Amino acid sequence: MRKITLLVFVLLFNLAIHPSFANDSKLEDCPEQGCSECQQIYPDMGKTEFHLKDGKLDGLQKIYHKNGALAQEINYKDGQIDGAMTLYYKDGSLWEKHIYKDDVLLDENNKPKNGPYQRFYQNGKLANEALYKDGLPQGEVENYYEDGTLKMAQDYTDRDHVSLKTFNENGKLKFEGVYFKGQYDGKVAVYSDKGQLQYEMSLKEGVPYGIRKIIWRTEF
Repeated sequence: MRKITLLVFVLLFNLAIHPSFANDSKLEDCPEQGCSECQQIYPDMGKTEFHLKDGKLDGLQKIYHKNGALAQEINYKDGQIDGAMTLYYKDGSLWEKHIYKDDVLLDENNKPKNGPYQRFYQNGKLANEALYKDGLPQGEVENYYEDGTLKMAQDYTDRDHVSLKTFNENGKLKFEGVYFKGQYDGKVAVYSDKGQLQYEMSLKEGVPYGIRKIIWRTEF
């Protein structure tokens, strides 16, 4: 149970670059106690390396592009982003660098960011757009693939229960769920590339409970 909870918990922090729940992802070298060095593998994306302390992200997390190039470095402290978040393009060149304090995004004056935010790919296409208030995202936050197709949508209207949906490059729903204080809370569902339900489970503050539904199909 702990490893499933951990897998979902860690996934939440990877969505800025890799907004997808991998059907065959696996957690390697992760003892359940103490501070541990962990690696999470996504077959359809890159890998994620991170450190855990008392079950929370702590220290430097590295996320890689599918081609193996470094995509993102994030500093965590006690489960919150604290320090630099650095993003890289697939060719290894610097994309952006941001500073956070206790999960709050800071502006160039080291004050909590207020106002709109946009990030663009090298081809000039919009990658991400959001509105910030006091360093926290407000309302709808959307991420896009390089061709402009919607990749992920998060709704922060109710900050206690943030809804999340991710989509594949064909526009089909891939994952949906709601999280509460950094952990999934309620029903989460995973879909195939054709948009068919594959897996469904319920969680309470990140802990799975009840019946888990797995749908086996000869063709997805």
